[in-house]
Amino acid sequence: MRNFLNKPYNWLLLPSLITLLIWPLQPEGFDIHMHDTYFVISPIYLYLPVIIFFIVNWLLYRITDKHLRSRTLSWVSVALMLLTYVLIVGFFVWFVRGAAGQQAYVDVSTYQRTVWISVLLVTAPAVVPAIAQVIYLINLVWGVMANRPPKIED
Repeated sequence: MRNFLNKPYNWLLLPSLITLLIWPLQPEGFDIHMHDTYFVISPIYLYLPVIIFFIVNWLLYRITDKHLRSRTLSWVSVALMLLTYVLIVGFFVWFVRGAAGQQAYVDVSTYQRTVWISVLLVTAPAVVPAIAQVIYLINLVWGVMANRPPKIED
């Protein structure tokens, strides 16, 4: 187990496992009120993309691990992806009202007046994983270029 957690990409399984464990404890649906619009969303449309995102990233890291150049860049990328999960969970803890087995209610319209909350809610969950993916790609390209065999001249 200790060797398992020493590899940064294995930490990407943690959000998927947490999401799978808390899924049954969550509300049956989410009612989101924004201005004059009312959205009703099933939890599967919120939880499944999170699970898929982290499992796909774990698989990418697992497949390309021997080609990655820097372990530090891997840790930074994984930490940013885990930060994304914390931001998403933080959103639901902060805004969602409702007990397990009931509809959860989110009234975003009252928070739209506060600019910094709106910016944080929209940009952070989108920008942070994008930065993490760019760091991953830099690490991968750097590793592939460094391990490329030298040219054979005639």
